[in-house]
Amino acid sequence: MTLIQDPNPIQEPLFTLAPPPTPPKPERKKLAGWHLAVLIVGVPILAFLSCVGANTVVNWWLVDAPPAHASATASHEPTPHKSKPAAPKYDLAGYRSATTGARQQAFVSALGKLRADNQQSDFATALSDAPNLVNAADRWLRQLRHTNPPPSYRGAKATYVMAATIARQAGQTTLSGLQTTNLGLLQQGAAMADKAVSVLSRATATAPRGS
Repeated sequence: MTLIQDPNPIQEPLFTLAPPPTPPKPERKKLAGWHLAVLIVGVPILAFLSCVGANTVVNWWLVDAPPAHASATASHEPTPHKSKPAAPKYDLAGYRSATTGARQQAFVSALGKLRADNQQSDFATALSDAPNLVNAADRWLRQLRHTNPPPSYRGAKATYVMAATIARQAGQTTLSGLQTTNLGLLQQGAAMADKAVSVLSRATATAPRGS
């Protein structure tokens, strides 16, 4: 009897693989003593603080909110009207006294004398009349600037001040020309004195009627 051989015999492996080792289970660490102390002491403290915080929020809404609402309501209340400032007090009598009084008359007289000296080339007399005009213009300017006339008189007052200022410059220029024998300065001083007279007459014309 003959044996028939299997054409594809199953060959046994030369070596076998062992199954992979199972990873070791992590060991559970035991809580240390201080961990237990923190849990025992800390948890009640956190619970207490949570209650306090909740009560604070509730108190704020229930207690503090109404005053805030009240202050907001009070801010919408109308504020009392402030009293209007008092109207400025005008001194028409003082202004009229300044424009027609003794200082004004002394100024007009000094200005007229210097103009006469310039027209007659009387330099010897002009040597004393020029400083007299400067002093008279200074005194009248101080009086004019302290007056407070009504608004309708403000333009005339400004023109009076301009006339006195130009006349004072005329006296200073003339005196400087006499002291330095400068003919050019003497001519400038004479022209300024004529201009002061022109401005003075314009101030009188622009003043309100009855002033």
